[in-house]
Amino acid sequence: MSNYNKVIKKSISLNFLYKVVGMSIGYLTLPYILSNMGNEMYGIWITIFNTVVWINFLDIGIGNGLKNKLTESVTTNKIDIAKSFILNSYILSFIISTCIFIVSYILISFININSFLNLDKINEHTIKLSLMITILFVCINFIARLNEQLYYGTHKSEVVGLKVIINQIISFIGVIVLVQTKNLTLVSLALNYGLVQSFIEILFTFWFFIENKNLIPSFNSIKLTKYREILGLGVKFFIIQISMVVIYNTDNIIVLKFLGPEQVTIYTLVSKIFSIFILISTIVLTPFWALFADAYVKKDFIWIKNTFKKFNILSILVLLGSLGLSLIMEYILLLWTGKVVKVEILFSLLFAVFISIRIFNNVYMFFLNGAAIVNLQMYLYVLGAFINIPLTIIFIKMGLSLSGIMLGSIISILPMAIILTLQVYKIIKKEEKMIVMSKTSKGR
Repeated sequence: MSNYNKVIKKSISLNFLYKVVGMSIGYLTLPYILSNMGNEMYGIWITIFNTVVWINFLDIGIGNGLKNKLTESVTTNKIDIAKSFILNSYILSFIISTCIFIVSYILISFININSFLNLDKINEHTIKLSLMITILFVCINFIARLNEQLYYGTHKSEVVGLKVIINQIISFIGVIVLVQTKNLTLVSLALNYGLVQSFIEILFTFWFFIENKNLIPSFNSIKLTKYREILGLGVKFFIIQISMVVIYNTDNIIVLKFLGPEQVTIYTLVSKIFSIFILISTIVLTPFWALFADAYVKKDFIWIKNTFKKFNILSILVLLGSLGLSLIMEYILLLWTGKVVKVEILFSLLFAVFISIRIFNNVYMFFLNGAAIVNLQMYLYVLGAFINIPLTIIFIKMGLSLSGIMLGSIISILPMAIILTLQVYKIIKKEEKMIVMSKTSKGR
């Protein structure tokens, strides 16, 4: 338990520092780009960017599978097995990334982007070029970003936070240069973010292996059985990830198609404010996936239950704080952007509820993911993804506008908050009962 606390304190304290700096940079960058690009162009850019990063979820669960297997292998000091999981994960990621880029190139060549997104004022070639540049770099980082799972799996999540800050700082400097040289366009913005992130991801990959030479794999580490182990659990994570994309990342496209680019900007601004709570919860939760996995293997259920109690209190505080924030949203946006932004109070309140449920869900999902018990979670996410878009469109056509977006999202994730929580406590109760029975039989 003392080891857990040591890891938690180090990770949370450093991640808090990194997230505060990163959040500050993010909140400086958005209004700066917005003021220089305008609402419509910014709405298009953020839709392109947020849509393309979906590619990161198409790893068929390799990243999460690697994180679980690496934690397990390192905890049990099976270094050769750990190296095998690492190399096989990189090979699989390379194959998938290459296929994604080829398919994306073919699709974009034949699709009329402007018609699909109801855009008629922007040159289609510009949008397609920006889209392809963004996809190219996201595919490169699809492979390079595996370093995050290596850091998570070895209980060094704070390094990922440091990496994000460096990326944000250099990217922001690049944006400033583009503005000052009057070269800020969709294409230049895509190049700026893509080049910077790729450089940083590759740099931190080398850094990991310099610090962990014992985990550098060789060609002898290639084992077909490890592919099956990674993909066995990974496919389930993949289905969950795809469902999460539908629930959490399709909103910008729906808003752009049905409500227009200016509403995308309003949605994004409000989302950025509420993301403060996501950032804080991420800071706290980040080390717990691997720690829950470690504690579950060691049957340390007292620590696990005490941790849940603390997170339940945190979830209540998030709900109260986000509801309070929603009441003064327009004033906050005025201070931040210097512009009057009209925000429906219902939309803001529903966003607060959505964020609170999402954070509460994440606590119990992290335990289940760490314990590799994901079947029920997978079914619930698939159900949520299946109903999310139809519900959202129905609510928009009922005249609920942005509020309809949030209502659809809330209904999609609410069953998880109830069912997964019950599942977790049922699992713990069953495991504790087995421990007692085991001790009793030994006593005899």
